[in-house]
Amino acid sequence: MENVALFFHLLGAFSFVAGTIVAAVAFESARRRTAPSEMALLLGLSRIGILLVAVGTLVVLAFGLWLVHLGAWGYGAGWIDAALGLLAATLVIGTIGGQRPKRARKLAVRLAAEGAPATPELRALLDELLERATLPHRVYSHSWSIGDTVIWDNQGVLHRAAPYDPDSQREMLRTTVLGDEPIQ
Repeated sequence: MENVALFFHLLGAFSFVAGTIVAAVAFESARRRTAPSEMALLLGLSRIGILLVAVGTLVVLAFGLWLVHLGAWGYGAGWIDAALGLLAATLVIGTIGGQRPKRARKLAVRLAAEGAPATPELRALLDELLERATLPHRVYSHSWSIGDTVIWDNQGVLHRAAPYDPDSQREMLRTTVLGDEPIQ
């Protein structure tokens, strides 16, 4: 029975992660569009991701609790309490964070039905997080000189390449180090 419970517990975890990715990709795709009808369609697709998250959460919780019951850990084990607390915190943060995309979807649907262009309010709902993350005091823009080397942590920064002359000489090297580093 433990194998069955573990299988469904992991299946729920995959559903949770897949749903998060679907919702994020749909939201980012909508953010890059200009027509409210396209935005409404993509934001509507993000609801599929939210459904996957909800189903994944229920499956993870149900089969995770069953695993605890089947195993020798008990409900008082610190890591089980921490996992339940983390799941609860994730759901609360996701619910709060999901209000802005929900409002953007409703506004995009209304604007599309009216045949109206995207409004500044809709753009603000879609762009607020990226604008907050890229405030001037949070941005480093490098002025290149010959021989410069720039190193960054892919897990700790939001980064992109600025336009550059395609005929210029560039050399990019990548190093991957095992392990996790907390983002501070």
